[in-house]
Amino acid sequence: MGLFKGVACNEANVLHTAAHEAYHVLIEQRGERLAGLESPTSTSPQVDGFLAARAASIIEEYRVELAAHEANEPARSPSSPEKLSTELVELEAETLDILSPSRLLRDPVSASAEMLDLLRKLSHRLAHAAATDMASGGADAPERTELWDKRIGSIFAEMCRVLCSVPSARSPARVGDLDQVAAELAPVVRQLLSAYWLELGELPGQLGVQCSRPPGA
Repeated sequence: MGLFKGVACNEANVLHTAAHEAYHVLIEQRGERLAGLESPTSTSPQVDGFLAARAASIIEEYRVELAAHEANEPARSPSSPEKLSTELVELEAETLDILSPSRLLRDPVSASAEMLDLLRKLSHRLAHAAATDMASGGADAPERTELWDKRIGSIFAEMCRVLCSVPSARSPARVGDLDQVAAELAPVVRQLLSAYWLELGELPGQLGVQCSRPPGA
């Protein structure tokens, strides 16, 4: 889907992406990577741990994307915010397919895993959009559409409110301060999951994820 397609290969995009990845390395070298930050394939068996890990990932993506903007002005992010409206339409269609009655009845575990992966990627995309919004002083804010307002708008606004105090990766940050931001961001992550009909619970030794059928699906 459009949310995860490769970006056009041009000099500005290459420079921006190189800076973005370099700041990930710098954060790790400075010891600022938050405890519990998950790999793309791992999840915590506890709900609080899972939400904290997702929040930590959003914070790091925001910090490195903001730093990449600062380092490469006036170059823009390869994943510019105006693409979000199209991407959300595609995400909505893919979500309705994954959460169709036949899929949920046939393999609810697989459907839940697919949705978690989509929303992990969407959370990164929203973190990048928040950084772009901040770097541009609001000039590159995501386009507001009916679907945006219905599904994402209030969640994105709260995400931006929480992240606005976080320094870019160009500046050192105290891990304790970042942990406090992660704790404040965790409920926003839960809201994002709920917006796409995912609820979290705890099962013995594993994270329980339950998909509900979208209204009208």
